[in-house]
Amino acid sequence: MAICVNEECKKNPFDSLNWVPWGSDFDACCNQECYDKARQQMDYFCGSVLNSDAAFAAWLGVPEEWISQ
Repeated sequence: MAICVNEECKKNPFDSLNWVPWGSDFDACCNQECYDKARQQMDYFCGSVLNSDAAFAAWLGVPEEWISQ
């Protein structure tokens, strides 16, 4: 079963007639609202999480002592 790209939505986007494609591997969002929210989530991840070793390690779930100072 497909799941909407929006992390806060757990619906199957293909159950909706208003689904919006996401990328080239047939991922999708339920509607334009979910697409906009997923874009905000991606912007946050790329702008904040990937730019901080501590935040990225927390996202990966690794212990803090593995982070080089």
